[in-house]
Amino acid sequence: MRNRPAEAAWCRHRRLGGESPNLLHVLGLDPFAGLDPATREIAETRQFGERLLFTLQRLSFLIRLNGEMLANNAARDLGVERLIASLDRASAGIGPMA
Repeated sequence: MRNRPAEAAWCRHRRLGGESPNLLHVLGLDPFAGLDPATREIAETRQFGERLLFTLQRLSFLIRLNGEMLANNAARDLGVERLIASLDRASAGIGPMA
């Protein structure tokens, strides 16, 4: 039986009482190890706030990129390029008749 990092992280997650496993926990590193519990909670809350602010500042950009990607994928999947090529051929064929 192999010891996989994901399994080790899950076991550690269960031992820690439900804390979410992250890279520091998987590696056994804890930057807040020497702090008392109240100071540790304040530091973790501040860190969470910084991560949330970072994400929210970039959210509109990420939504715009996802919207553009969705539109590009929809256009490609619907065969818009083939439709335009067919219309070009049809208009080129009709041109000499007029």
